[in-house]
Amino acid sequence: LCCVFRCQLAEVTLSLFEWVELSCLIESISTINPRIEWKKIINNKPSYVYFDRKISGDLENRAVIREPATLVITNATRSDTAKYRCEVTAADDAKSFDEIVIDLVVRVKPVVPKCSVPKSVPFGKLAELSCVEEEGFPKSQYQWFKNSEEIPEDPKSSPKFLNSSYTLNTGTGTLRFTSVIKEDAGEYYCRAKNDAGHAQCAPQKMEVCNIFSELQGAIGRTLEPGCCAPSPWFSGNVSSSVLDQLQPSDVLGRKTPLR
Repeated sequence: LCCVFRCQLAEVTLSLFEWVELSCLIESISTINPRIEWKKIINNKPSYVYFDRKISGDLENRAVIREPATLVITNATRSDTAKYRCEVTAADDAKSFDEIVIDLVVRVKPVVPKCSVPKSVPFGKLAELSCVEEEGFPKSQYQWFKNSEEIPEDPKSSPKFLNSSYTLNTGTGTLRFTSVIKEDAGEYYCRAKNDAGHAQCAPQKMEVCNIFSELQGAIGRTLEPGCCAPSPWFSGNVSSSVLDQLQPSDVLGRKTPLR
């Protein structure tokens, strides 16, 4: 007889902390005590998981062998993502060796992404919004929302974004306006998602302002010009001669707006 065995699934996907069964089913064998080994393969480098009837490596306290050769992993972690090879050596069989390979993927839900939205942008200037999340697996894809409505990849595909000029990279999470207009002002947030779930950052407001604008008013009335751009600031130690010219006067070693 020949050593014949099979697996139920060549690819297995599960979520973090779940359990999984990697089946290695022996259908026909003559050898009474075949040698069974499991190896974990990452970047084409194998390491023992089951050898000499013992679980080893980082699975030592989280895996068992279900006779005769099925590997059961509990409390799966992201480091369990790898290829697993079951090897059977049957000395008394005509075909004395066979193996199967199972690809295991442990999905990890994204955490809340880090979002960067400029508070104010001058009309007609460039603006870049960024969104980064590095914990999710598979790698997160990104969506941007303005006033709770999803921003399409192509602004021409939606009447609400038809006049906007931007590029959206769903792989890197970057939303880049090449020339902002008044209609681009609003509350923005980003969502990171993969097969395991999604997470999003809190909304942040972006204003669009004019650097120079014409002020009109009646004679005798007070005009109050304004600018929505953020105040500049400095940090570090300054000399007393410079310090005396600044308001407020207690700015030594602090970040302080210049007004």
